[in-house]
Amino acid sequence: MISKKRNPKELINIALNADLSSAHCFLTMYNTAVHLEYFGIANWIYAEYQERLARALRTMNYLHSRKVITRVTGIKHMPNLITTIIHVLKFIATSEIDNEEHIDIVRHELEETDDQEAKDFIIALNDEQDIKVKEAEALFIELKGTSGNKVKLREIDERFKNIVYKKPVL
Repeated sequence: MISKKRNPKELINIALNADLSSAHCFLTMYNTAVHLEYFGIANWIYAEYQERLARALRTMNYLHSRKVITRVTGIKHMPNLITTIIHVLKFIATSEIDNEEHIDIVRHELEETDDQEAKDFIIALNDEQDIKVKEAEALFIELKGTSGNKVKLREIDERFKNIVYKKPVL
């Protein structure tokens, strides 16, 4: 549990590290999807990786603008044996939920502070994360529903081939 004694800047630093862990997860899963030759899903995963990294950089820039030294902590351990595209999406959905919980804890802790700018910043991150969790869970449920049918999996894979990362303003 996060200590109630941390100031808003320290709490937002926790959100920064949650996003960096999430980006690392997406990059690892991207490599797995490419290895399994699901290039459409790999494309989607890579776009998600870029979004997480951009969000982490946006958080870092926010902290720097407030003269806060950011601390990047260790990235969580990634599993070695992810062998199917369904396992990839299950892991991503689980990771997204973990990331949402970290940001949610930070948001709740910030409710006790008078720093409205910090509150607004973390609420925006929390809202973005809610959307990402729903997207990952929906895709996982759809893939799980294929029961490993390779034709259905390839149809889903085709849908993701044209996803393009839209670079945000940092």
